[in-house]
Amino acid sequence: MVVILLGSSFGISGIQAEISGRQDPGVTIQTMVAKIKTLPLEPYGDVFQASTSLLEFVRSLDRADREALDPEVIDEIASLVDREDIRVRSDAESALADIGPPALRAVGALLRALRLADERYRRSLEADEHMRAFVGSGWNIILGQPEQVTINDALMRLGVCVPQGNAATAYNVCDYLIR
Repeated sequence: MVVILLGSSFGISGIQAEISGRQDPGVTIQTMVAKIKTLPLEPYGDVFQASTSLLEFVRSLDRADREALDPEVIDEIASLVDREDIRVRSDAESALADIGPPALRAVGALLRALRLADERYRRSLEADEHMRAFVGSGWNIILGQPEQVTINDALMRLGVCVPQGNAATAYNVCDYLIR
């Protein structure tokens, strides 16, 4: 029996999910996703803790349970990649990668997320003179673009993206899929 409790220590009003051999983990995931969607971004710790708990719960499932998740459950997780909070998006992307082949149905959402992350990064470069100085110097590779890294990792782990040519950095290995 696994008990997931998000409680008062994080200010989250009660998600308690008790999983036994009889209960479908998908129900717990759907409850957790619904809670994440209702939490305000502030205070930040609540939504962060909820999305981290979702990721940890998915990772706690054995392979058979992850592969048996209903498509609707995977779609619910995939819906989080469009959320405003970067941590929620990142945790959802990682959860999809951890689910494995059944999460291939979320590739469209991951590619949209990659395209948006790339656009946000490019806009931030245009707006920030100091960041523009890093581009071409190699520092942007060291600093990375965490959104692209997480999304690319998910796409690679799902077998959708294979690094091409000189795309050797974690932030741009799947760019050929969105160009």
